[in-house]
Amino acid sequence: MSYNVFFTSLADSDLEDAFKWYESQKPFLGWEFRENVSHCIDQIMDERVEYQLYSGNIHKIKLQRFPYKLYYIKDSGKKKITILALFHIKRNPNEIKATLG
Repeated sequence: MSYNVFFTSLADSDLEDAFKWYESQKPFLGWEFRENVSHCIDQIMDERVEYQLYSGNIHKIKLQRFPYKLYYIKDSGKKKITILALFHIKRNPNEIKATLG
């Protein structure tokens, strides 16, 4: 099933910052990072799987190759996925709580 995917401004900023950092480390690594994010979104669209619940209706999924977790809300009824944030796993968990509520 196809979903509409939306990025909050925070998630968009997180993605862009990580992309730039990885590109500065090695050519095309930023593109691999984006590809990994895209792969996670494809996994989220799978109706047969539900990922770890973070809080309320917010779920999280770890990127496969990179040390990041993607936080999202999936509305199966409206076929909508909202990407809330993309956090490095070493960031302070309190910062994540403060940001996502």
